[in-house]
Amino acid sequence: MTTDVQSCAKKSRGRPKVFDRDAALDKAMTLFWQHGYEATSLADLVEATGAKAPTLYAEFVNKEGLFRAVLDRYISRFAAKHEAVLFAEGKSVDRALRDYFTAVATCFTSKETPAGCFIINTSAALAASSTDIANTSNPAMRCRSRR
Repeated sequence: MTTDVQSCAKKSRGRPKVFDRDAALDKAMTLFWQHGYEATSLADLVEATGAKAPTLYAEFVNKEGLFRAVLDRYISRFAAKHEAVLFAEGKSVDRALRDYFTAVATCFTSKETPAGCFIINTSAALAASSTDIANTSNPAMRCRSRR
């Protein structure tokens, strides 16, 4: 006697979830990177990600939550990779620094990413009302600079 495990699985109601979180984060990152936090509207984010506003709210709570998720993704995709180049074992300090600055310069001047550093670009345009966002990006920079 065999049991069909799939028939016991609870099916969710409604349409299946097709939201691609990583793709949405990448598209939101590009917008924030190009225009800054303040200048990027929810309507811009909806258009760029292809997700409806309720989907973005369900996933990230608000624009700040989306920005925080984008910042985490930026750190894991770019900053952590550059940090790994800097602290790679078996390299002289001179070689590690050269490789690090080459990697950073390549990233910041690549046609595949907006110009400059995401954290610097987005932080520079923050209004005084965005202290929560400023406090989010500043510790990320301080933490990385302490190493």
